[in-house]
Amino acid sequence: MLYKNRLEELYNKVYDSGLHLIKIIFGETAELKVLFFLRTKKIWNNNTPKDLNEKMFWLARYWRHPLIVKCADKYSVRAYLQEKGCGDILNELYAVCDRGEQIDFDSLPQKFVLKCNHGCHMNIICEDKSNFDRDSAIKQLNKWMKSQYGRDVEWQYRRIEPKILVEKYLEGVDGKMIEYQVFCYNGKPRFFLVRNDLRKSKIDKENLEFAVSYTMEWERVYMRKGEEQFDVDLPKPHNYQKMIDYATRFAQDFPQVRVDYYEIDDKLVFGELTFSSHGAIMSNYKDEYVKSLGELLELPDKLNN
Repeated sequence: MLYKNRLEELYNKVYDSGLHLIKIIFGETAELKVLFFLRTKKIWNNNTPKDLNEKMFWLARYWRHPLIVKCADKYSVRAYLQEKGCGDILNELYAVCDRGEQIDFDSLPQKFVLKCNHGCHMNIICEDKSNFDRDSAIKQLNKWMKSQYGRDVEWQYRRIEPKILVEKYLEGVDGKMIEYQVFCYNGKPRFFLVRNDLRKSKIDKENLEFAVSYTMEWERVYMRKGEEQFDVDLPKPHNYQKMIDYATRFAQDFPQVRVDYYEIDDKLVFGELTFSSHGAIMSNYKDEYVKSLGELLELPDKLNN
């Protein structure tokens, strides 16, 4: 596993160095064209984008609004939710730190979550403090604090001042957290993706992982590749209408945004706002939906060239 991780790190460094070199020589638009081709095997039409992938890349290149940076930041987004009158769904925050050594572990409960605010996959989950390796966690957090997440298509993360957040642990059912993702375009929630496959944990055969799509009327729709394999019929969440109402509030400020929620004991809890789902390429979605969702998304005027 260690060898595989190091090999992956080396690959990413070489990959990023090549893209950065293209950016220096030919400019950022050329870099994004290469990145788009590498990920889709298609030419990015940045002048008249049509499908969702092309338009998400267009927004990443030409609509860099400062509010996106604030709301992609897992710390400053809390103030945004308060401003929107949605502070009641924020998870409990124990501490905010600049280095791992500043965390007061003795004051924390048996279960808690450590995360960095400036990217994805920067989470450490403690389910039993008595067996928790503090030194290893501190080392990993400090490493993340020095890193830059994402490529230029996820530009917002590189403009965030890194912080370490210490939050309340959210207890899932059978160790699995169900996440409700609401995809919004031009001020309107358009569909749900409901999944329990994001938190790594042991799972038995009776509690299979899934990622399934639902319409806004809570009807199954098979938007993702291979989604037919999931034979699940999920009940409408207790906070279904509140999810829609709050997502609609957030969606007024952006051409497109994804709003993530959890439900804990029938209480709605905010996850995050995401502006470049799947790295701005919906590769898991069927072509017809990438096309139809692109038709729904109307692009604003450029903010930058």
